Amino acid sequence: MGTGVPKYTVTAPKRLARDLHVCEGLLRGISADGQISETERDALVTWLEAHREFADRASFRELTDSLWTAVNGGFLVPETQADLIWLCQRFTTPNAAYDAVTASMQRLQGYLAGLIADGRVTERELVQLRAWLDEHEALRGHWPYDEVDSLLTAVMADQRITPEEHQTLLAYFADFAEVPPAGAAEGAVNLMPKGVCAADPRIEFANRVFCFTGESGRASRDEMEVQVQQRGGHVRASVSGHTDYLVVGAAGSPCWAFACYGRKVEQAVNLRREGHRVLIVHENDFWDAVA
Repeated sequence: MGTGVPKYTVTAPKRLARDLHVCEGLLRGISADGQISETERDALVTWLEAHREFADRASFRELTDSLWTAVNGGFLVPETQADLIWLCQRFTTPNAAYDAVTASMQRLQGYLAGLIADGRVTERELVQLRAWLDEHEALRGHWPYDEVDSLLTAVMADQRITPEEHQTLLAYFADFAEVPPAGAAEGAVNLMPKGVCAADPRIEFANRVFCFTGESGRASRDEMEVQVQQRGGHVRASVSGHTDYLVVGAAGSPCWAFACYGRKVEQAVNLRREGHRVLIVHENDFWDAVA
């Protein structure tokens, strides 16, 4: 027999903690340029409207009242932003429902949603996102930290965002943040393989499972497999939840001319979404580890 306690009553603290982590990131994202545009204001209003069920909680009402003030004011000065983020952290830090990695990922989700809320991403905003990623390096290995890290490295290599790269940023950030891709359109550039491989990965061989995809201009597939086996690692032909590293050949793959990336990379990305720790690494990093 059931307890008679509504399901939402039991799960409310966990959901509130999750949503406040997202809100904290959202605040960081939309205030990165120091102003709130109409679409960014709408993003905050949407968040507030979605959490009316918690409006009767005195402590939570303190946060929502402050958010409404910021929304109606049309801007977020650094002092106000700091106060609002502090309020979010105040309500979630003691909550044991989420570990540090989960909480940080939820903040990153909100951060990316905030960045694209106005349909544009600027160099200044990417510099601030880079600083946030550098402060949270403990997240390496988890999806989508490595992907976002690598995407930023690829886009900012020339210190500018091309129109095609801008579309790619909007599309990818929207995918992770689970928000409509405002401003995203056709023309996203294919950044494979550099844009999906982990930046500066730590590669170990002993008792680790490797899989290879794409072509190498340096060695045959058999020769690369021997390098792994000589160092105590294992090689499998297909990607699975037991795979530790998927090595992407520097010469790419013919199918990448017709899709965002190859079949094995897609499988690895999907596994990472599900929480598996398979790392997608570039061939150059593989050879650095061998050396």
